[in-house]
Amino acid sequence: MGYFTSSDAVKLHYTDKGQGKPVVLISGYGAPGGSWMAQEAALLDAGYRVVVFDRRSHGESENAVQGQHLCRHAADVQELIRTLGLDKPILIGQSMGASTIYAYLSVFGDKNLFA
Repeated sequence: MGYFTSSDAVKLHYTDKGQGKPVVLISGYGAPGGSWMAQEAALLDAGYRVVVFDRRSHGESENAVQGQHLCRHAADVQELIRTLGLDKPILIGQSMGASTIYAYLSVFGDKNLFA
């Protein structure tokens, strides 16, 4: 388990397990990171490093009033990637987690993502 504080002062939670190519799992609206339990286990068994991210106001992350728009959620993912020093991670999202990835691509591009 880990936490980092975003650039707008929100405490965000993640788990980071395994070795190998990094995969970041981003849950949908209302879902905690624990909703990825089966996928996390399969990815770990396949030799990936698995980072499960609780978006702001989800799971173990701080329930923040500010930053509840997709561009800010994308910035949180970017800050997570930087905090953990992830090189070309694979991003996987479900529902609003996928929308967060689309926002990430719109704002930051795919330069530091696995393509």
